[in-house]
Amino acid sequence: MKNSINYVLFVLMISQCVVAQNITQRIDSIVQKYHSEHPEIGMSVGFIHQNQEYYTAYGNIGRESDKAINKNSVFEIASITKIITGNLIAQAALEGKLQLDAVIDGYLPEAFVFQPKLKNTVKISDLASHQSGLPDIDFGALIAQNPQQPISSVSKKTLVTMIKEAEDILDYGEYRYSTMG
Repeated sequence: MKNSINYVLFVLMISQCVVAQNITQRIDSIVQKYHSEHPEIGMSVGFIHQNQEYYTAYGNIGRESDKAINKNSVFEIASITKIITGNLIAQAALEGKLQLDAVIDGYLPEAFVFQPKLKNTVKISDLASHQSGLPDIDFGALIAQNPQQPISSVSKKTLVTMIKEAEDILDYGEYRYSTMG
């Protein structure tokens, strides 16, 4: 009986490894195929499957670079984070982990404090839909300063100051694209 249980456990363990390898091999082959069709594009894919990290990459960090992409390569993804954040907000709302009409004050780090007039005004849905009216970064000016890394001069202190000093919100409830949001 004990040998049968050990055998079943061994088979289950092997099958899990085979499934995980199969998934990683499939993903790697897709990425490799796409890269072979577009060798000028560098790409990196990482994912977690059953609490195990997997990673594959092809190409270089940039078109003019000969530095290969590796697991620690950092990419500027800019506004793509808004899509990811929006999806995570929607998922959390569907799972009942947050309310879209909840104000953001309680979610902000301690350093970010609104003026009394603005407290308990901005909701999670306002941020997700670009309707918060919060002050924004002058992205055009940042690009003029440093086109390759425009946000390199923006620090946490800069963002905290913007929030602390905001006395009004502009166009609250109306769409206005927001880098800050």
